[in-house]
Order: sequence, then structure tokens, then C-alpha cells
Amino acid sequence: LVIDECHSAVWDTYREAWRTIVADIRAHLSPGTPVLSLSATLPPGTCELYKKTMKLNDPNVIVGEVDKPRTFIDVRAKTSPKVDLRRMFDMMKQAEGKGCVIYAPSKAEVKKLGDKLTALGLKVGIIHGLEEGVDRDQHYNTNADTQKRWLDGALEVVVANSAFGLGIDHPNVVLVIVYGLPDSIESFWQYAGRAARGNSVIGHCVLYHQPSDKKIIQSWIQSCNAGDE
Repeated sequence: LVIDECHSAVWDTYREAWRTIVADIRAHLSPGTPVLSLSATLPPGTCELYKKTMKLNDPNVIVGEVDKPRTFIDVRAKTSPKVDLRRMFDMMKQAEGKGCVIYAPSKAEVKKLGDKLTALGLKVGIIHGLEEGVDRDQHYNTNADTQKRWLDGALEVVVANSAFGLGIDHPNVVLVIVYGLPDSIESFWQYAGRAARGNSVIGHCVLYHQPSDKKIIQSWIQSCNAGDE
């Protein structure tokens, strides 16, 4: 049994579903069947929670390198939306048709950046989580179509939030832009991991931030904690 992206098993939204699914699968396996869990971002605390969630008894934990030698990490202060947009546009044109991804912190920001880059003449797709009142199947089909067009090279860039990325293996992504402070270093490393997957590709990951980003993240965390009470 192989479980990929196993860190998602400890997310509150999915934890019970993971427990049920894995228990059902194990019920059909022979006792002692090996279980391999894989993740690029599983810090010690999350690892311990995962072992409890999946009821793993004294597993062998192997920690590999987290360095990304072919990805250049760049941190920049936001200036103004207009200036930032022009700089992002210039970077994407320099990518010369190779894969580009922009991560934004909210659905509203995803749509805004997507519309502005489309107006500048780029072939842009947007991907974000399900919105209230939207048919679930239609939403996921639209996202899947956008993803396929990007993988096939029909789109120059995908603007997305955290709903996009897990399991994506595009060998020619040369540019990842994170427009806004992520909620954790693990989230940022997941975003950066989209770049330079091909052996001959050099990637560039640019994080844009401003002081108010931290307040947005803190407010989001407080609202999540309040919902758990």
C-alpha cells in the first residue's frame, strides 16, 4: 500500500476520511502488508500526528534532502499592484513558453491576477477551490480541463491558490511566483516544488510579500481555531 502526499491526511478537513479509506483498504490486505507513505513536507510534529492518524506502529522514518539545488529562491517586497504585475509579466515572457505558476492567497486575488494577465495578452488559466452555489462536478471538470491545457502547453501560466499543485508533475516549469505570504514554510516549499522537476530545467521561485500579509495569515489562523472550539 502506497500513500502519496500523506501530509494531507492530518488536515482537519480530510482526517476522518483518510482513516476510513485506509482502514477499508487494509481490511482487504494480508496481515503485515508493507505500507509506504510519501511526502515532501512532513515536519516532526506533523509526522507524529500522521502516525497516530494512520495507526502506524513504530514505522521506519526516512528523511531525505530538502534542498532544491536547481531552483533559485528570490524574496521581494511588494511595491504596487501595477508595478508588481508588470514585473511578473516580464518574468513570464522571459520564460519563453515554458511552464509558469502564480499562487495567490485567495480566490478573489486569483481571479484578479488572472484577469489582469489575460488583458496583457498572456494565455492564462485559473484554478481555485469550490465556491458556494457552484456545481461540484462542473467545478472540478473545469479545473481538470485547465490543468490539462497547461500541461499540454496551451496555457502560458496558471494562477491558483492552494487547491492546485498536489500530484502535479510538469517537467518544464521554470517560474513559480508566490504572491503573498504563505500560511507556513511547508506550504511555500510545496509551491516551490512545482519548479525544476525536469533534469535539464533551472527553476526560479519568487515570493512577494508585505507586512500586512502576516496579519491576514494570523486572522485566518484565529478564525480556524475559533471554529474548532
